[in-house]
Amino acid sequence: MTDQKLASRTRPRWCAACWSRRERGADTGRADNVHAVLFALLACSDPEPPAPSPTWTAETRTQAIAAGREVLGRHECRRCHVIDELPDPPREDHCTSCHVWLDGLEPGSEHYTSISEKYGEDVLIRYQTNIEHLKVTPDLSGLGLRVRPDWITAFVQDPEDLRPHLEESMIRTNLSEAEALAVGRYFAAVAEVEYAPDFKTPPRPDMDRGAALFEAKGCGTCHWVGNLGNPPENPVSALAPNLRYVRERMTPTDAANFIRDPQSMKPGTLMPSLGLSPSEALLIRDWLWHVDPALGPVPEFISPSPPPASPVAWEEVNERVFGRICVHCHMNDHEKDPGPGNEGGLGYEGVDLSMRTYAEFRRGWVRDGERVPLSQGLIDAMLRRHHEAARDQVPAGQDHAREAYAGLPGMPLGLPAIPLEDIQLVRDWIAGGCPGPTEQTGVEGVTDGYLVPDGPTDLPLGCGLIE
Repeated sequence: MTDQKLASRTRPRWCAACWSRRERGADTGRADNVHAVLFALLACSDPEPPAPSPTWTAETRTQAIAAGREVLGRHECRRCHVIDELPDPPREDHCTSCHVWLDGLEPGSEHYTSISEKYGEDVLIRYQTNIEHLKVTPDLSGLGLRVRPDWITAFVQDPEDLRPHLEESMIRTNLSEAEALAVGRYFAAVAEVEYAPDFKTPPRPDMDRGAALFEAKGCGTCHWVGNLGNPPENPVSALAPNLRYVRERMTPTDAANFIRDPQSMKPGTLMPSLGLSPSEALLIRDWLWHVDPALGPVPEFISPSPPPASPVAWEEVNERVFGRICVHCHMNDHEKDPGPGNEGGLGYEGVDLSMRTYAEFRRGWVRDGERVPLSQGLIDAMLRRHHEAARDQVPAGQDHAREAYAGLPGMPLGLPAIPLEDIQLVRDWIAGGCPGPTEQTGVEGVTDGYLVPDGPTDLPLGCGLIE
């Protein structure tokens, strides 16, 4: 969406008489009834007044958009998200686009046939079978029209799991305060709204009526509110957010307008219009603002004591862990996208770590300017992701308070933790001396992807560094 189109979009219309009446006593049933009648008589279309006019000048808006674009580009946010008219990266650099494209190839189609003829159908099937994540991600275009820009600044520095139906989560970033501010101001400037809007807390409604209306209108078909709700395992939208965050993410004005007319706030959204009256939209909004989400205690993850090691071959650990998960960020230097874990990206410095082949694995990684064997720190990194899971992967109905991040990021970034049995597989492989491949795999001449030639190797046994 162009800046001009965003600028031309106005917030929903409002009748001042209705707003005045609402402010004088909307927390009573009588006031709600009168309010609904006033809406009908005055042909009001929406339940809230627009936010105050923003204070952007042409110069400050241009500067804020430019600064935000620079940060969003440098931190590679477009790998996962559509963001206004920021240029699309190549498909091989766009995680979601690549996954959706590969997963959508069908037998008989042009690309399915050409890839199968070149590399083998079994290779394509392997990719499609392994694609589980990053197929659905939020479109952030015009985000400032519906989400508080100052909340965006806080979120990108300290993200939480907003969407309980997704296993993926916003990655743990390392944006500075200045960079996070630039991101929030970017979305405010594009939408031409206040960066930190001022608003009043909605009045506390009849909570029983609010809960009953929330249920009657089917809001729980997709949404949880903390631990309140019982949506199906396959909701209409996997992107449906946990509504306990609505009071932090949105202004009361925007929340009410979104509830009443979602398409006016985000054209194309999967959120349906529920045919709510203005007073019903306000009642649901006010209920969400005051309801207790019934949060549980923060779960504690205790690393299990490893069992005795069993022999594990390179082929097995590479198939189940390194070549299935890790190589998405730790690719080799010849690939079109060598990966943020190799050359850097997603706001992180590269650690010169490639994991496509056994020989590259044995080159280790760079820590504090020194090259060290990958076996040093690998298990800890994967276990740290299990600790982070209490913050980043919170299943529906198991919501709880969140603790701050601590220490280095766990791996893999933004994805579910590697299962403990697979971590044990890696531990066993390391305990066995990091044995290498005994047979040739891959295809000669291929420099990227699953078919990079690997093995056999006469490298000395052990997990130490090799050149």
